[in-house]
Amino acid sequence: MKKMLLALALVLVSTLTGCNKSFTNTANGTGSSNTETTSDDPKELVPEEGAELVIWEDSDSRIEYMNHVAKKFKEKYKIDVKIEQVTDLNRLVQDAPAGLGPDIFEAPHDQVGTMLTAGLIQPNDTSAETMKDDFGETVYNCLTFDGKVYGYPLTLNTYLLIYNKDIVGETAPETFQEIFDFAQTFNDPTNRKYALMWQVGNSYYTNAFIAGYGGYIFGNKGTDPEDIGLNSKEFIEGAEYVKSFESILNVNTADIEPQVIDGLFQSGKVAYTISGQWSVTQYQSAGVNIGVSTLPKMANDETPKTFLGVQTLYVNAYSEYPNAAKLFAEMATSEKMFVKRYEITNEVPARLSLLTNEAIMNDPIASAFIEQAQSSVPMPSITQMNSVWDPYSNALKSIWDEDIEPETALNKSADTISKLIN
Repeated sequence: MKKMLLALALVLVSTLTGCNKSFTNTANGTGSSNTETTSDDPKELVPEEGAELVIWEDSDSRIEYMNHVAKKFKEKYKIDVKIEQVTDLNRLVQDAPAGLGPDIFEAPHDQVGTMLTAGLIQPNDTSAETMKDDFGETVYNCLTFDGKVYGYPLTLNTYLLIYNKDIVGETAPETFQEIFDFAQTFNDPTNRKYALMWQVGNSYYTNAFIAGYGGYIFGNKGTDPEDIGLNSKEFIEGAEYVKSFESILNVNTADIEPQVIDGLFQSGKVAYTISGQWSVTQYQSAGVNIGVSTLPKMANDETPKTFLGVQTLYVNAYSEYPNAAKLFAEMATSEKMFVKRYEITNEVPARLSLLTNEAIMNDPIASAFIEQAQSSVPMPSITQMNSVWDPYSNALKSIWDEDIEPETALNKSADTISKLIN
């Protein structure tokens, strides 16, 4: 297992590329520019006199980690740091220019295009040169725009198969056909018992099956909005395979919402689901004896390709204290601090050296996420992706709920996306 994880870490260094892209900053302002250094080396930053920082975080465990970093930061720099729980980053658009936003905030890398276009983030000029070595080419490319790196990487996010070991045993299935076979004796729709349940109508999850059939959203590895792939031959084949799951999950997408899945899984009425670390933590807290594994092989003998996200710290372009903010971001993403973050959040760190950390390698859950990341594709982060999610999900729902032919539904979806983009 250890040798396998080391190999997977090396794969993450070089093979999951395709995020590098270009954007034009259309904001009128570029935020604060009072950056002071002690030399020509941008890494030798001096925090601004009288600096105090505000950080936005979205969950209790991440807030706990940031409070830990804040304590260490205060000890070293004598700077107060306030952590605020904010789950709606849309507030940045109005709050940041008005001076009401945070100095630092966490967001997934696929939001960078939108934030950069709006002029909300500053480039990373402190550790960009070493990012490729420290975090791998995948992460580096996902955070690079017009030759500049934005953000400080925290964790790798994807999703996988979660199962109730008290129902199906210790061993994970190697193929989805095994789950189809298990459903023949386990399923009892009258009592809402299903072998497998996931958010079919949510394109974030279901895209894994379609990508496993060779389908793509945008060409050139997600960077060319002129090449919309939703009605390609491969995409349609993937959607047809997704439709085949209706034989063991004959439930409308409106009735397969997260709360429903969680309730049925935790009560033992669903044996398998597809989700991320957020669900793993919830199910463990609920006392479910869970197992996790990479997604099984599909009918085409290929593995589904889940979306890969990079949770990242960003420095607000309007921060009054950009030096102090960058110093904090550097500390929060340092190797030493990452060990503590993993202990608190159980999220897989993005820093390569931590992927072979003894504790992580011996953790079957973290190991499974790392292995699934090897079969992932970076989530497109160009701004045009914002026009994809709803039409894509609507197509999936019409295919599943209304028995619309996949080709018909996806042609309509591709046309809608093209009109929205243009």
